[in-house]
Amino acid sequence: MKYKANLDSREAELFWSMVENFYRAEAIIGDKYGRLMGARKTSPEDTLEKITVSSPAIGFKKLEELRNEVLYALKEASHELFRNESTNITHPFDKYVSDIFHEVSIVKEENYQLIQIGDYQLREQAENPSEKVEKKIISKAKEDITDKMKNIHTLFQEAETELIKLLKQQNRTKCVIRSLYLSAQEVFGDKKGLEILYKKIYDYGSFEGYLTVAESFYKSGHYEKAGEAFSKAKEKKEKLDPKIKSEEKFQKLADRYRKFIK
Repeated sequence: MKYKANLDSREAELFWSMVENFYRAEAIIGDKYGRLMGARKTSPEDTLEKITVSSPAIGFKKLEELRNEVLYALKEASHELFRNESTNITHPFDKYVSDIFHEVSIVKEENYQLIQIGDYQLREQAENPSEKVEKKIISKAKEDITDKMKNIHTLFQEAETELIKLLKQQNRTKCVIRSLYLSAQEVFGDKKGLEILYKKIYDYGSFEGYLTVAESFYKSGHYEKAGEAFSKAKEKKEKLDPKIKSEEKFQKLADRYRKFIK
């Protein structure tokens, strides 16, 4: 395994690419999985027809983009960071990424076949109204896709557990923390996604996350960005539980905060 805690500039860029594309992919899968399971709970038969005809709950084109663009970039960055070609040893996160890529590839093909079969049968029924459309094949394919989507959803959860461990190691790496901050809207949709992640990778959540990136910007002379991030850190500090502020461990962070003000 080539990965090490202290990343050089190229490795840091790869690491960020891996993080960015993981959360992009997770958002797409989470949306598709939620829509699929929600539709199944409300109207199984209607869902069957929708998946058969146009597949809005899965989305073949979206799956194709996910696999060929987002997941491919994720896989390539992960492999370059973690794979040791001579021993074939890799990090658990990289293994999960490979499994996700494989499963999404299968779902993409099964979904395409399902659409083709469904469209063919519906055309046959339109031409011969007396003929009942056989739904057994479609139903089986739909169940297979649902099972695969459940598995993919689980793989993402397990992969994120490993990614969080890695992010905790890199939670002061310049390229990573700045990119997270600057790309939050694009990657997560809003700042809530970033702040949820901050809670996972910093002991003191958003306060520490914003303060850390503010310090990073300031050291490089990006004073406007530093001030913007520090304002958010200040806002989060004011909302912290007084008990947390009295913790001995918190005092080191408080010292960093006071030093930044000076």
